[in-house]
Amino acid sequence: MGDDPRMTDRDRAHRADPTDPAGAVRVWWEHLARGDITAWSALLTDDYTVVGGPRGRVSGRPAVVTEAEEFARTGRIEQWAVEDLSAQVEHGTAVCTYRWAEQVRVGTTALHLSGWATDVLVGDGRSWRHRSRHVSAAAEDPPPAPRPGSCG
Repeated sequence: MGDDPRMTDRDRAHRADPTDPAGAVRVWWEHLARGDITAWSALLTDDYTVVGGPRGRVSGRPAVVTEAEEFARTGRIEQWAVEDLSAQVEHGTAVCTYRWAEQVRVGTTALHLSGWATDVLVGDGRSWRHRSRHVSAAAEDPPPAPRPGSCG
């Protein structure tokens, strides 16, 4: 996988590696930011669930992929950042928590979204797949704004 041209040297130092839960979180963001919904959806389990997104709760990979495809038709993630990422692993399950921020454009509307996320991943000994994601907007301790020219 080639470098995203928006990545800084600091970001490259935290290269996404799907064999590591924290790296798998970054891979998730990289694919979504590039609009590569096919590669992104391959990272999801069949029963993947998102809570706290634009539609509240969406369950099942087909429904989540449909939502992502709808977004990709008119929107894009222009910049994103993931910081303070912590991964706790036990018995093939990883719980990753982190601060996130993204600059999104939908049509002519620019949005800055940020908060905390908890991703649950399951591993098979070779790679990690995303089982669920919960996001919460951060009111009192906002994450850093995405840096121009930065991803992850």
